[in-house]
Parts: sequence; C-alpha cells; structure tokens
Amino acid sequence: MLRMSLAAISMMDSTLAHIQDADLSSAENRRLASMAHPRRRRQFLAGRLLSRRLLTETYGGNATGWTIAADPAGKPVIAGHTDIHLSISHSADYVACAIASVPVGVDVEYLVARRSTDELAQMVCNPQELSALIELSPLDKDQQFLELWTLKEAWLKRSGQALDISQMRDLQWISESAMNADAATWYFQHAGIAVSLVCAALTDIKSDWGQLAAPTRIVWRKLIT
Repeated sequence: MLRMSLAAISMMDSTLAHIQDADLSSAENRRLASMAHPRRRRQFLAGRLLSRRLLTETYGGNATGWTIAADPAGKPVIAGHTDIHLSISHSADYVACAIASVPVGVDVEYLVARRSTDELAQMVCNPQELSALIELSPLDKDQQFLELWTLKEAWLKRSGQALDISQMRDLQWISESAMNADAATWYFQHAGIAVSLVCAALTDIKSDWGQLAAPTRIVWRKLIT
C-alpha cells in the first residue's frame, strides 16, 4: 500500500483558518507554538491536514483520531500505528505527504534562485550527474538539478536521516521501468516544482495531485548500491 498527495497550501487556507487546538495533539500544539514565522506555521498545519485527509481516505475513522507525533530524529510518525509509515514535505506554497506499509520518503521543492545551480550541484551531485548537468541549457539544468535534489532528500527521509550533503553526493541512480523502480520524480512545469518519492512499494502507488495540473515529466529510477 502506497498513497501520495500533493496540494497548493493557498487552496487550503479556508480550512487551515478554522483549525483549533483540539484538532491537534498536545505534541503538535507544542511544536506549532514554537514556530514564530507565520509561513512556517501555515506549512506545518497544511502538512498535518493533508496527512490526516490521506489517512482517513485510506483507513477510515475521524481526522482527529489520527495522532501525528515525531520520533527522536524529528521524522513524523503515526502514534499507535507502527505498521503505517508517513513522510511530509513542504516548499513555498506546496505540501506533499505519503503513507505506506513500508518506509517511505517524499520531498517537494520549488524552483527558486537562492544560489546558483552550479554551486549547489557541486555540493550534492556525484561526478556522473555533474557531467550530465554541464551539457544542459540553464533552464533544463535548473529543472534536472531540482529533480536530483528532491530524489536524494526523499531517500534520506525514507532512511529516517536528517539532511546530509555528503550522503546526497554519494547516492547514484539509474533510469528504470516503473515495475522495477524504487524511486520516482515528477516535474510540474506550470508550478515550477519537483516531487520525488522513494519507497519499495512503488508498484502499488496511488497519487492525488489535488487541483494541480498533471505533471509534465515523470522519471522512474533505481538506486545503485
């Protein structure tokens, strides 16, 4: 079992505005209270809302009956359900979540010019990836790098690890058929975002893009170990 959802947070604002303390667990309320920046609070609430929607659609029950906590490393977990794995990611106005019966990692990133792609690529890409990127136009290079970044961060999340640049650089992937892949990346040109999912159960995936237009590109991959 593998389910994934992606949504624009701005389309959830009317619901987010009505979330109350009683809708969240005590741990979630404490974590929310520690967030000073309004955008970070909004992203946190959107991740919780989208995750609970996915859980109730898949398993039933009431949204408030699902308690989302965090393990010692900060990875979200579903209290009382060690058989259900959860991953949440957000970037700018977008939030993604995935649930599975096996470990899963999801990452969404928005294309923004914070630092040059070349500078970041030197930090997280292996020699083969750098060689491929250098042949591309600036626009294609930005897109391909964004896909690689989300792919590698999703792998770290699946492994329960924090962001680790050195490990990201060591990861190597090859293109694969959907049947044999353990990772997938979707690129949404209209939104300027990439979404990657890493999970051993990809053949059982059901994806929901909400009100977003369908992705313009999808790549199935397999990790080389």
